[in-house]
Amino acid sequence: GDVDASAFAHAARAYAAMNATDPDAIWFYQGWILGAGDADVVAGYAAAVPAGRLVISDMWAEWAPIYPMLAAQGVPYVYGALQNFGGTLYLGMSVDVINTGAPEDPSAAPSLRDALATYAGGLGVGAFPEGVDQNPAYFTFLFDALWATADGAPRDLGAWWRRYALERYGADVPRAASAWAALGATVYGIDERANATEGGFEREKARGGV
Repeated sequence: GDVDASAFAHAARAYAAMNATDPDAIWFYQGWILGAGDADVVAGYAAAVPAGRLVISDMWAEWAPIYPMLAAQGVPYVYGALQNFGGTLYLGMSVDVINTGAPEDPSAAPSLRDALATYAGGLGVGAFPEGVDQNPAYFTFLFDALWATADGAPRDLGAWWRRYALERYGADVPRAASAWAALGATVYGIDERANATEGGFEREKARGGV
C-alpha cells in the first residue's frame, strides 16, 4: 500500500534516537491519534522501523478499533480499553462488548478474545484510563476476559458478577452479590456507543438503566 513520506521520515528519526542508546529498542507508540483511514501513516512508521520493533497501542479497541488496520500492515499491537477521558469517573461501560462483541455490528467490534484470534499481531491487553484507580470492576473483567472458559464460550456474566462480589469482599454477602448483579445488568450491561465515555451513571440512569 501507500507509504506516507513524512510519517516515514518522522519514524526513522525517532527510532534512530532510541536505537542510538539501545540497539534492541522497541518503540511503543500510543495509537490514539490514528484512525482506520491512516493506513499510509502506519505503513510509513512500519517501513522506517525494523520488523517487530514497533508496537502500537490500540487505546480504544473496544469501541473504535484500529487493530484491523494494524494487523493488515503487519504491525504488532496491544488491545486496549480507555473507558474514560480526563478523569471522567463513574461506574459503567459495557462488559458485554468485551465478552461477546457489539450486538449491532460484531464484525466491527468483536469480543476481546475473537479480536486477538482473528487479527494477527496482538501481543496482549492494556488499560489506558485517563482517570486511574477507579471503576475496578470494568478493568477486572477486561483482564479476566482473555482467559478461556472450559468450553471456550463467552463468560456467564451472572456467575462472573457473583464471583466478583465474593472476591471483592472476601465473603458470601447476598446483598452485595445482588447489588453487583444489578450493576452488571444495567450500567455495565448497556451497549451504547454514542458518546460512550461521557455521562456514565447519570446517562445510563436517564435511559432506564438503574
